[in-house]
Amino acid sequence: MGLDLAVNELTAFLLGLIFLTIALLAAVILLAIKLNRTLKRLHALLEVRPGANLEDLLLHLAEKSGSLEEKINTVTADQKELKERSKAFLQQVGVVRFNAFEGVGSDLSFAVAIMDGEKNGVVLSSLYGRDESRIYGKPLSQGRSTYLLTDEEKEAISLACHRKT
Repeated sequence: MGLDLAVNELTAFLLGLIFLTIALLAAVILLAIKLNRTLKRLHALLEVRPGANLEDLLLHLAEKSGSLEEKINTVTADQKELKERSKAFLQQVGVVRFNAFEGVGSDLSFAVAIMDGEKNGVVLSSLYGRDESRIYGKPLSQGRSTYLLTDEEKEAISLACHRKT
């Protein structure tokens, strides 16, 4: 009976080891599958050929980093150039409507200032009367003109200086 008990215990022990071995084998297989999926994603992300080692991945990443840095420098230089060139674009506008002559009616006369980013441009004034209309243009340099400006023209320039369109 003692021998049967020892055989039963040994059998139970061996079955337990077999069960534990199968469980560990299943865990290793699952981990291998997950690792394979992760490596495939990493390869796809880095656009590296399958089977590349870690050194290949790092070299590829360093190359891409250098390429991206060059592109960033190019875009930054282009952005600076465009910003500088945009100062010459007409971008500030101010309009003032007014009644130039008594008895004419509504505010049909106007002054409009059109300037670039350096406040260079022109101020145009239109004086509307019943019998005639006149239009005047005065150049602007840094928001000032060498010509005498009316109050309405000064107001249009002030509006343009404080408003970006």
